[in-house]
Amino acid sequence: MKSGSRSWPWTVGFTLLAVTTSSNLVAADEPISLKGAMARLKLELNQASDGLLASDMKAVAQAARVMSQRQPVAEAERVRLIALLGPQIEQYERIELVVRNTAQRLAEAAEREDRREALATYFRLMDSCITCHREYRKPVAKALAATRVERAATQPITDGDPLSEEGAR
Repeated sequence: MKSGSRSWPWTVGFTLLAVTTSSNLVAADEPISLKGAMARLKLELNQASDGLLASDMKAVAQAARVMSQRQPVAEAERVRLIALLGPQIEQYERIELVVRNTAQRLAEAAEREDRREALATYFRLMDSCITCHREYRKPVAKALAATRVERAATQPITDGDPLSEEGAR
């Protein structure tokens, strides 16, 4: 074993601590970007998975509760999402509701210490995530990225940017 390879658990631990700490700085009901919401969901899914692997039902329940009470997406992104998906927005919202409800059931199973049910529910939750990504990830990501590029091209450079007049002072 190389001497540098022993430090990787610490690096991962500190990274997760930083991500967890920084994600807690935003109020639970404050709107966030869709990308931010997905990143948080991924973090909670990983924490639930880790809890299941370690038979730590308290950690599973905690992560699942957070997933079931996801933050709202910023209104501007929500409007773009509705425009992009059109009538498919109803199916997207159904999947989103299934994710929340399944996360709630996962939390309940974990709180009962029912590992078998928690594991089965976790896999149903993952299936919902995979279904949504298969249907919507690429077109939504492409549309939101294009919108961000358009917005950046039309907005003036702000202070704090070393290339702006104010930033050069």
